[in-house]
Amino acid sequence: MGEHERYNRERWDKTSDSYQAYHGVEISRVPDAWGAWRIPESELRVLPDITGKDVLELGCGGGQWSIWLAQNGARVTGLDLSERQLSHARSSAAAVGVGVVLVQGSAESLPFRDGTFDLVLSDHGAMSWGDPDRTLPEVARVLRPGGILVFCAASPLFIICWDEQIDGPGERLRRDYFGLHRVEEGDGAATFNLPYGEWVRRFRMHGLSIDALVEPRPAEGAVSTFYPEATEWARRWPAEVIWKVRREP
Repeated sequence: MGEHERYNRERWDKTSDSYQAYHGVEISRVPDAWGAWRIPESELRVLPDITGKDVLELGCGGGQWSIWLAQNGARVTGLDLSERQLSHARSSAAAVGVGVVLVQGSAESLPFRDGTFDLVLSDHGAMSWGDPDRTLPEVARVLRPGGILVFCAASPLFIICWDEQIDGPGERLRRDYFGLHRVEEGDGAATFNLPYGEWVRRFRMHGLSIDALVEPRPAEGAVSTFYPEATEWARRWPAEVIWKVRREP
């Protein structure tokens, strides 16, 4: 396990209870919704048919997406670095009587056999908190031919416009775009992002073809518990992206 993974795990173990108490309520209210502004899947329609499919959620957190997927006919495995996050997922799954396999582990070294899953999903999960140079080859390995990866992450523009003075995105570029990769989160924790062209290059490198790139836009009047002051910014510029890529046969 890499150093950033150890720090990321420590951070999530420490903050999981407060995160679920604050953000988890809104996430659970509409579990089948994407990103910081909770845009419904019924509006974006990025998921394939999940009925009877083997699905892996990377960075499942409190298990809200995993539980919804299982309730809608998928065979679901949720993976997370944080044992405390998984404890919330176990409690939530038990409360509604849903069977979800929950595994503590790293998305950079997945503990699954080749070709295990039809769909891999990550919503600001391990595809954001893991190094794409390690997560992407692992995802490609565990996907079956024709299998799909769908993940939502911060947009590169959101990252390079982040202003520490206002603790949010501003209207000036604050970070270099070229060379974007590791983003320090404090206390040794880190997230990861890439320029668009670098995402495309890595998808192709690992045999993943692009089905769609969605830049979700919050509805007028939308509210985010994550970035409450950034809604108008996110209506002017893309704050998030959803990639949908497919493992080639």
